[in-house]
Amino acid sequence: MPRPSHALSARPRAPAARWISLLLLLAATVGVAHGRSRVAVLALTNSADLSDREASWLTDVLRAVALEQLGADHDILTRTQLVSLLPPDVDPAECADDCELTLGRHLGAEAVVSGELLRLGDRYTLAIRLFAVADRTLLAVVHGEARTAAGLEPALRVAGLQLLARWRRRQGGGPAVEAAPLLAVGPVPGGTLHIEAHEVTVAAWRACVAAGACTTDGATGEPLCNVHRPDGADHPMNCVRWTEAAAYCRWRGRRLPTASEWRAAARQAPDPFPWGDGPATCQRAVVYADGEPGCGEGGTAPVRSRPAGAALNGAMDLVGNVREWVRPDDAPEGWRPPAWAMAPALGGAWHHAATARAVTQGVQRLVSASDAMTGLRCAVVRP
Repeated sequence: MPRPSHALSARPRAPAARWISLLLLLAATVGVAHGRSRVAVLALTNSADLSDREASWLTDVLRAVALEQLGADHDILTRTQLVSLLPPDVDPAECADDCELTLGRHLGAEAVVSGELLRLGDRYTLAIRLFAVADRTLLAVVHGEARTAAGLEPALRVAGLQLLARWRRRQGGGPAVEAAPLLAVGPVPGGTLHIEAHEVTVAAWRACVAAGACTTDGATGEPLCNVHRPDGADHPMNCVRWTEAAAYCRWRGRRLPTASEWRAAARQAPDPFPWGDGPATCQRAVVYADGEPGCGEGGTAPVRSRPAGAALNGAMDLVGNVREWVRPDDAPEGWRPPAWAMAPALGGAWHHAATARAVTQGVQRLVSASDAMTGLRCAVVRP
């Protein structure tokens, strides 16, 4: 399947494009199996001034994500099958209101995915929707955005992973694990900076792994990695590399904060700590205190366990528990660093004495490194 020229062809057609083409070829070859649930991914509505070929390519990207995530026990209808099963006067790309449900019944589908590509000023945005046909219910809507047309493909893949994880949970794949709530920090170019209210938990990370967007590769062989703890679900996810942390935030439709953004949330100037002035006691933070790591825990504590240490906006655990990966201030958004690059990890951890230096300076670490003292939280700028 040729990839469209123009903006979306800015990246080479390998290996991701070959993966997508092979998945779609496999689906077309296998056909619809008897007795398996059908999922229909309708053509995306193109309101972004893309060419027809570009919009068709992006629909194929979303269809391939569905095949990757659900293909083991669902039939993902191919473009050819959609054309053959629908009446000749029906154009799925012109779907509006609740016509997805009508089309789903025509197709014999259990779920229908539809969406729209838009251009708003100098940004591209997308919205994709998931419908349960039998219940006549809109289950979820996921949004994404990109600075360029070429950026729509990764944004669409992330949005697709989020959307289809909802279907998996509905089908018995486990309870929903929502992202941490967002709290406003202050105005920045483009809107208002928001940061997550607490560190990313093991439970949230496992949801990302289940969706195929994250791994636990950084947590090998370390007994203090929380992902190995039977009681670790509400503990902060640790033992993650910078690149893994960035991938998790992208899956949530967010990103890692920059060092300056993180400090803006964590330090209430002129005071050195999120709660203002005063020492980092065990009532305020999970730190090394009284000769005991983790305030006697020997490791982390569940997130939100120290409300006395909250910042003015309510964000917790900005000091202690785990230090947090951030993006260097001089690195561009979407930074994809080589393995030898360095990035800051701020806030101190359960094995550190939480001084003002831990908040304002932190440490520099290899982005390919992971340990039991380093985790993450995400941020996003909203208009």
